[in-house]
Amino acid sequence: MPPCDSIRLNSIELKAKNQTHLIGGLKAAGFQVSESRSRGLDVLTVTGKGGWATISNGKITVGEGNEFLADEIHLAYSKQIVKVAASKYGWAIQKKGERKLQLQRR
Repeated sequence: MPPCDSIRLNSIELKAKNQTHLIGGLKAAGFQVSESRSRGLDVLTVTGKGGWATISNGKITVGEGNEFLADEIHLAYSKQIVKVAASKYGWAIQKKGERKLQLQRR
């Protein structure tokens, strides 16, 4: 068991190729996002939905108890990528459930 004055952090891989889409997706999902640089790397600090996370160098780092945010971040990024692709190819998006979208060619 760690000492009582320590903070446990968990890191989860995030394969986000486009930071602009990542930020757009996070904001669309209701997160607050701030950008900074640390040791030459871009760092995003994400807050909302009762927790916080940092994203840097392809990894999401969350504090103990905030592990659910990694799924929320992945979902927000995925939804944004689908929206961008739909717009690019002229598809219509219909929401079919909390985590389901249907694409239709116009």
